[in-house]
Amino acid sequence: MWSSDRLHFSPLGHHTIAAMVLDTLAVRHTLEPLHPKELPARTWRAARAEDFVWAREYFVPWVLRRLRHRSSGDGVLAKRPDVAPIFGPGMPPGAAD
Repeated sequence: MWSSDRLHFSPLGHHTIAAMVLDTLAVRHTLEPLHPKELPARTWRAARAEDFVWAREYFVPWVLRRLRHRSSGDGVLAKRPDVAPIFGPGMPPGAAD
């Protein structure tokens, strides 16, 4: 259900949540439950080694950003910084690229 960063949902997680929301709202849908692939068996030691890799790549940088009061999105430029149509009449030429 989780992506490799363990902070965001995977496509399977998003699909499952979407189906659950539609069910809760009593909205008809055609989403069928998806089943995750079987995970290979691994030892406790191998699982902890993977946890250390995850902590180094995702958790420690996240903690450091919080300590420095920086957002994960700081420095990211908006794809469409100006208010304008994104499709249909009035869309600038070449904007659909």
